[in-house]
Amino acid sequence: MNRSDLPHELAQQFTERRCLVVAAKTPWDLAAAAGSADTSIGYVELALQSDDTNQFKAVLALDHKTLLIDFDGLRECLYQAFETEFPIIYASQDSCVMVVHPYYPHELETLLANANACLGTDWNDAGLSFEDEIRRRLRGNLPRNVVVVTSCIDLSDIATPS
Repeated sequence: MNRSDLPHELAQQFTERRCLVVAAKTPWDLAAAAGSADTSIGYVELALQSDDTNQFKAVLALDHKTLLIDFDGLRECLYQAFETEFPIIYASQDSCVMVVHPYYPHELETLLANANACLGTDWNDAGLSFEDEIRRRLRGNLPRNVVVVTSCIDLSDIATPS
């Protein structure tokens, strides 16, 4: 979403031209985002299922791993829009919370390469079978409060009604 489309109070909280808007599932999710002091950005393993394929990949993890973003899949439409900050607005029906993360694209690329190289290598310690490890990482088996972003819509291209 374009910064200019936001209320003035929100738009003044960051310097980027755009921000990511994520639907919050519950008021608790807004409270958790507001209390987030997590400035570290990392990757976690996630299994994504679709009708014809299953993908096992490293995804960007923010806000104590409650927001997982397909960095590799959304690189073209989302990540090239930011330079130094990664502003995220968690929005519910009647309120919202903003979290602004530092954004270092080259660091994210390096972290992603390392995470992809290590996919599935530390599983032997848990003593679970490969199938159980995959099942544990399925999107549908994640805790209820985890939001997974695998696609985005550019709201700046949508005309506002007159």
